Amino acid sequence: MDELDNMLGALTGAGLAALTQWSRLDDTTQSKLRNVRADVRDVRDAFVDTQSYGEIIRLRLAVVQDLLSGVARASSTSAAPSPLPLPQSSLGRPDLCSGIEAAISGFSYPPRQGTYDARGNIVSLGELTTVGTALTFEEVRAALHGFVMCGGSTGSQRVEIYRAMNALVETVAGLSLSKAEFASAWARVFGPTDATAAIDPHTSASLPPSVTALNGVTITQLPLNVQPRTDAAHRFQVQIGGGGLGADQPFAQVTFGTPYRWDVSGAPTAFVPIVHVTGSLVPIRPIVVTANLYRVAAYASFGPGDTFEVYASVHPGVSTV
Repeated sequence: MDELDNMLGALTGAGLAALTQWSRLDDTTQSKLRNVRADVRDVRDAFVDTQSYGEIIRLRLAVVQDLLSGVARASSTSAAPSPLPLPQSSLGRPDLCSGIEAAISGFSYPPRQGTYDARGNIVSLGELTTVGTALTFEEVRAALHGFVMCGGSTGSQRVEIYRAMNALVETVAGLSLSKAEFASAWARVFGPTDATAAIDPHTSASLPPSVTALNGVTITQLPLNVQPRTDAAHRFQVQIGGGGLGADQPFAQVTFGTPYRWDVSGAPTAFVPIVHVTGSLVPIRPIVVTANLYRVAAYASFGPGDTFEVYASVHPGVSTV
């Protein structure tokens, strides 16, 4: 064997050794790649599995996001697109009062839901956003705390609470009162009143009727002889205008300070009271009597400038509420 054969033999041995080392390195690399692919597959499967969880599905519902967006509104916000709703102003809480009655009258079930993009960012908010926002207001939180019985409640107590709240809702829903009338009713319940007015608001001088002139007459609104005016009894002065007034033409409308209602199976129900009126000049009579008002007309005609007094008493005949 000459030197060339020795050299070729040495190179062949070195090549085999290098090939063996590369083969081992490649096996290690392929094993790592297989492990990485397995890990990625496991992560993917876990992610897909997580997305099918019931709580994840419920959280992705638009109405749930609406409610949570309203609560999140009380937190700081970032620039759009954002997972949080943008505030109406940089400081202060949003206005949930302007136009609220019109908005509430349009509520329906299910509530109108908002719109969210593929990443869950807000496109437009739904109805429950205002509910979530209201829950963060101080007075709402205070009211909710007010329902808490510090010692807990029994089953029978919870039934009583339900009955009281449900009866309140059913009662006020059938009254057709304005906000001012509800405020007046609450004032009579909680405000300082005389003992008689606390029983019957129609005898309270703080809730007087209003008198409106009709057909060109002039009415003196102030009580005569410094006498208080109530729904149950009132008097006023009338002066006929320059065109006179014919018989049976109404010349005044009296609107009661409180509508006449009585209790029917726990529900305040409107009724028409008995109205008696007397004139100091000619006989007069009430017309168009309702639970809220009545009008007055005379049996005879009046000349221009005629002046007379009207005395009225209203008798409900039953206890009013």
